[in-house]
Amino acid sequence: MGFINKDIGFNNSDFYINLGIYKINVMLFYYLPIRLPTRAHCHSFMEMHFILSGSGDFITDFEDKHHVNAGDLVLIGKDVYHEEFIDNSVKMSGFCICFDIPIINDKANDFESIALQSMRDTRFLIKKQQSDIQLLFEMFAEEMQDQHIGFTESTKLILSLILLNISRICTKENTANFPIKPKTKKDLDKFICDEYFNRIFDMDDLKASDLADKLSVSVRHLNRLLNEIYGISFNNRINEMKLRFTKYQLITTSYTVEKIAENCGWSSTYLIQQFKKRYNLTPAVFRKNHRKDNYPVL
Repeated sequence: MGFINKDIGFNNSDFYINLGIYKINVMLFYYLPIRLPTRAHCHSFMEMHFILSGSGDFITDFEDKHHVNAGDLVLIGKDVYHEEFIDNSVKMSGFCICFDIPIINDKANDFESIALQSMRDTRFLIKKQQSDIQLLFEMFAEEMQDQHIGFTESTKLILSLILLNISRICTKENTANFPIKPKTKKDLDKFICDEYFNRIFDMDDLKASDLADKLSVSVRHLNRLLNEIYGISFNNRINEMKLRFTKYQLITTSYTVEKIAENCGWSSTYLIQQFKKRYNLTPAVFRKNHRKDNYPVL
């Protein structure tokens, strides 16, 4: 199809599809001719990628590396930390759809509902060479770009077929790992907190008072809330995120421990002490055990 050589960019779709007991909210769709690398991040919604050309790597949970090629389908679940390493010499391109599937009725047990539940509960999935799904993505993108009469209903129908196909894959692979409950105020608070602490990867100056303002609570109440969500205080959560950041840099860069400690705002002695306390081994041993030569060096 002709659109493949065009950059239709970001399209804030924001529409709903009714599938059985589910009302699926499609928030974003885009196609870009060249994808860019991303830092580690997570979302409160699901991401679906289809690789049209080239190749690259998805890294989940900071250390699990998954190679993808043209024709591969990638599904990333809610709250799963992930990032993309792209070799633009091979010009990896593809589609991305961001969507959420709020549950309406927990008691439905027909096959369609079970399949969609499996997709909702999937943390991460790569399915190789999905030519039939590629055709659906191409049809969907062409409708989104041209927007002829009736394109809204047409795109909903095509996307319904994409999601049903993927839900069947998830059910067949039995990839459901944990139940996801309907959104509550606590879920929304957790999302705000997660997004705030994600900024640690840019080494911003995070303050308890700033997060308390975002949640419209006092700092004292914030610490009670964080204990409910994470089981630890604000400062301990900061330290935990810095240790995760340390793991990420040990695996994906050639930075010295001193440089990584500097990036975290710590001394190297303190970083080694905290890392050993948390993971029962030193940063040097962790790097030796987990570093792979084919990881990109930043």
